[in-house]
Amino acid sequence: DQLLGDVVRKERPDLEEQKDRLVVSISNDKKQLKELEDKILKLLKESEGNILDDEVLINTLNNSKLTSSVISKRVEEAEVTEKAINEAREGYRVVANRGSILYFVVANLGLIGHMYQYSLSYFVRMFNHCIDAAEKSEELEERLRNLNDYITLFMYQNVCRGLFEEHKLMFSFLMCTSIERAAGAIDVAEWNFVLRGTAGLSVTPSRGAPEGCEAWLGDDRWQQLAFLQDNVPNFDGLLDAVATDPAAFEAFARHETPESAPLPEPLAASGLNRFSQLLLCRVLREERMMSGFSEYVGETMGEDFVATPPWKLPEVFPDTSNQIPVVFVLSTGADPTAMLQRFAASKGWAPGERLHMISLGQGQGPVAESLISSASKSGDWVVLQNCHLAKSWMLSLEQIVEGLATGAGKVHEDFRLWLTSMPAPHFPVPVLQSSIKLVQEPPRGVKANLLRSYSDYTDEQVDSCAKPDALRKMLVSLSFFHAIIQERRKFGPLGWNIRYEFNQSDIECAGQTLRMFLDEQEQIPWPALLYVTGDINYGGRVTDDLDRRCIRCILRQYYTEALLETDTYKFSKSGVYYAPACS
Repeated sequence: DQLLGDVVRKERPDLEEQKDRLVVSISNDKKQLKELEDKILKLLKESEGNILDDEVLINTLNNSKLTSSVISKRVEEAEVTEKAINEAREGYRVVANRGSILYFVVANLGLIGHMYQYSLSYFVRMFNHCIDAAEKSEELEERLRNLNDYITLFMYQNVCRGLFEEHKLMFSFLMCTSIERAAGAIDVAEWNFVLRGTAGLSVTPSRGAPEGCEAWLGDDRWQQLAFLQDNVPNFDGLLDAVATDPAAFEAFARHETPESAPLPEPLAASGLNRFSQLLLCRVLREERMMSGFSEYVGETMGEDFVATPPWKLPEVFPDTSNQIPVVFVLSTGADPTAMLQRFAASKGWAPGERLHMISLGQGQGPVAESLISSASKSGDWVVLQNCHLAKSWMLSLEQIVEGLATGAGKVHEDFRLWLTSMPAPHFPVPVLQSSIKLVQEPPRGVKANLLRSYSDYTDEQVDSCAKPDALRKMLVSLSFFHAIIQERRKFGPLGWNIRYEFNQSDIECAGQTLRMFLDEQEQIPWPALLYVTGDINYGGRVTDDLDRRCIRCILRQYYTEALLETDTYKFSKSGVYYAPACS
């Protein structure tokens, strides 16, 4: 109802204002009726002798009768009007319901990780922003559809930037299934089976498993199929179907991607939907469930809810304010310092002058408090690094943030408070609930690495170089190189003899070195560039001789004259990966 009021207040302010006036009017009228009743009872109680001789009482009764009649009629008319207003408001309930579903999904994220805390007030603020920002339409149905689509996508993107990569698919799957369950598209029995399977239940199949299927269909799987047949809709006759054509089910179970493969022939006409196919995957190929979740979300809600683009500070900054801190949630090997310094410099807050950074630790609490106090008046930015190391000072941080939230007129509008912290159970919950959270972690996968690395460069930075076309192609090449050496760590000793923690600072330093050589040298000094990048920037971390030789060999594939001499140079034998031509 609270979200419904917010929607109607913005979409139909006339209705909401009229409803508010009616509520007040009805309340006042009923109060006046009660006062009249109390006055009559008081006069009757205090009356002596024959009440018919009490003129004051008689006059009061007559006046009360007239007043009561007028008020009662007014209350009845107001209630009829209120009913009509409520019916008009109900047209927007579908948006409020969507907001309610999303809120409970977001609120429950705190059960996954301590840093995933969101308050109702924070959610309502985002919800109201969506109402203002969603595409307008004169048609109510189209407007409601636009609101639901925009609210869902905005909430997903806004919350996802504060989640670790391993939890993003879980969040999108919970959003998707919560919406589908509310719409009745997913049965309770189906949902429970996805969550729990047959754990703790005793299942007795009505018939035995077909012979010759032991290699892919053990007793446990047969019992789960029996449970599906007996308890989940649309799976009637499942055991008979498997016994009739076991080869079709074996082909499904052994398929490389069963989550997207056609259903076995006996089930093709059974009316099973996409979610029901996940149940079959859970029984026959449980290890493919995560891929199945991704497929299901992509088909149901769209690819925007599967592949989340990396966040950028220029896009996040408009959402910040002088009263709300920004919390960078860190992971091993991630450091947002350089990125924040570059962004601050681009906005006119030069590091060391208007951007003040302090690493928290023993004795740094009072220094941080003094810095925040002065910066909140002057409009400077303050960065408190490694908050997880200052456990004893967290209560003071909570009080400072609370003071910023309540002292709107005393805090300079340009002031910003930035916090960095590893996940820590002692980080104040009220600070997390009201803050903008940004997870900073090394990207996973070549594509994500490329997007993160190359998106840090702007057209202005590239065009200001003495050789912009060369820089543009070589930055793509450098981003590929950085992604490849990161991803080799997945393969253990096959990738590197020692697991090295390459991070964003390595590619930033390599990019600066590349820019320096291109600006200062008329001809690109390839040997020097290879040596500085491979043996110093990245090689400085490498301690194994064979690993050092390997990184040099890889780098020569990406830093080569052929890259600039032709647009057909490929990074791999497949020809799929290359630096696009400069247009």
